Amino acid sequence: MLKNETDPKNTFLLAQTRAQSEKAEDLCRLANCYDFGIGTRKNIKHAFELYREAANKGNPIAQYNLSLLYQDGKVIPKNLKQAFEWMKKSAKKDAEAMSDLGYMYVQGVGTKCDLKKAVAWYKKAAKKKVARASYNLGLMAYSGEGMKQDDKAAIRYFKNAEKLGHKDSILELARIYSDKASKEQNKRLSKLYIKKAISLSFKEAKMF
Repeated sequence: MLKNETDPKNTFLLAQTRAQSEKAEDLCRLANCYDFGIGTRKNIKHAFELYREAANKGNPIAQYNLSLLYQDGKVIPKNLKQAFEWMKKSAKKDAEAMSDLGYMYVQGVGTKCDLKKAVAWYKKAAKKKVARASYNLGLMAYSGEGMKQDDKAAIRYFKNAEKLGHKDSILELARIYSDKASKEQNKRLSKLYIKKAISLSFKEAKMF
């Protein structure tokens, strides 16, 4: 929603008025209203057109949402190459896009799989406190996929993600400390994180 606006209908009307300026930010706001049905009926096709106009003017949020629509393919024909290109453009400024671009490199979405590039983009996103980027770096460090296997680095990444509210990181910390429970300190930490994981309804933590 627009700043200081709580009434959806008023938000939409204000977005319509501001979009007449044809500024990228204003076009993106109106697209958002159509995308999520804020103060008006959902109209993904119209949202797509507005996002595309704003994206072409350099708005990173519009570029990000355009990529998501190309990936989704439910209303707009799926085009993973276009999805990748728009995410790449958005990632120049947007932290969430940096993380998503890393994922696209891992999975080979619209591009070739490149784990080194994935790690690089995850690190950029993690520096900007994107929780899932830190989490994914933790997974890669622990498995040795895309980077040197490093338990200490994995723990550091998972703890960073945990601080940012990423609950799955707690399960992974429980797993790591349980695997290394031969040391007394790790036994204590293992019990701590298993308890946390169980409290978050991770049933598999009971198996550690």
